[in-house]
Amino acid sequence: VVDRVLAAEAWAVGHINEVITIGEWARAVGLNADYFSRLFKRETGKRPMEWLNERRLQMAAQLLSNTRHSVGQVSEACGFANAFYLSRMFKRHFGLAPQHYRRARP
Repeated sequence: VVDRVLAAEAWAVGHINEVITIGEWARAVGLNADYFSRLFKRETGKRPMEWLNERRLQMAAQLLSNTRHSVGQVSEACGFANAFYLSRMFKRHFGLAPQHYRRARP
């Protein structure tokens, strides 16, 4: 069970810049979507998409801190549908809009 969850995490990180559906993610590790979602939550404490969005937001924060990429470029690199969605999720998670986060970093 743990091996499947670790494989699922590794697969998702390898496809982080792509649109990922639960069905596709579950198939990648040989499980049905409902069982995968329950198993993932049981083992990680987070729903699969919640876990994935956290990884994407961490990656976005790194890119904003270490590059001069636009918010649009960062959103594309991190697999968000668009810059608006990234900005909304980023502000909810970090308490700052991406542009303000970038300016606040040393």
